Amino acid sequence: FTIFYTLNKLSDSNILLLLLDMKKLIFLFFPLLLHAQDVPIGSWKDYLSYNSASYIAEANDKIYCVASGGLFFVEKKEETINRLSKITGLSDINAKQVGYTEALDITIIVYENCNIDILKNNQIINISDIKRKEISGLKLITNITVKDTMAYLSSSLGLILVDLKNTEIKDVYKVDSNDENTAINGCAFLGDSIIVSTDVGLYFADVNGPNLSDFNSWSLYNNTYPSYGNILTLN
Repeated sequence: FTIFYTLNKLSDSNILLLLLDMKKLIFLFFPLLLHAQDVPIGSWKDYLSYNSASYIAEANDKIYCVASGGLFFVEKKEETINRLSKITGLSDINAKQVGYTEALDITIIVYENCNIDILKNNQIINISDIKRKEISGLKLITNITVKDTMAYLSSSLGLILVDLKNTEIKDVYKVDSNDENTAINGCAFLGDSIIVSTDVGLYFADVNGPNLSDFNSWSLYNNTYPSYGNILTLN
C-alpha cells in the first residue's frame, strides 16, 4: 500500500494515514499446529480454502483472519488454528471483513452479500438488515472500523453504524447531498473528528455532533486529490 501524508488541518497527537492503494494484505505467522477437526461418520466437514489472507482483527486471546473462501482464528496460547464456517454455526459464506471490540469482547463478521454476524458470549447473532435491503445499484461493504461499542461499516450506502452492545443497525451517515449515495471507502477518528474517505475526497465532522445523519454536518476537506481508499490513524 502507499502511505501518502498527514492531514495537518485536523491536528492531533495521532497521525492520520491516507491509504491510496491496498491490493493485498499478507498475513505472516510462525508455523502453527493445525487444529484437528476429525468428525464422526454422518457429520459434515468443510473443505474451504484458507490461504491468501486479506483481513485480520486481534482479540484478547485470538487473532481472526479472513482468507480466500473462509474465516479462521488463531489461539495465541495454544498456537492452534480453528476454522469458522456455516458448519460451525456462522450464518453465511464468503466472509469479507472482521472486527473486534475489546470494550465488549465482541467480534463482528461481514460477508460479501452484506450479511453480518456478531460473536457474543459464545453465541452467533445475525443482523441481516443490510443484506435484505432492496436498493438499486451497488450494495457493498468495504471496511470495518470499531470504536468502543460501535462498528462503523464503510459501504456503498454510506457509513453504517452497528451497535455491538444491542446488536442492531443504529444509523447510516450520508456525507453529501448527492441523490446517489456517495460510497464510503474508509473511516477513522482523530481527536474529536470523524473522517471518512470517498471517491470524491475526504469528509470530516465533529464526532460529538448532534446529527451526523444530516449531510450538512459534514465538510469536504479542501485538497488536490479527488479519491481516497482506506484511512487509518496511529496513536
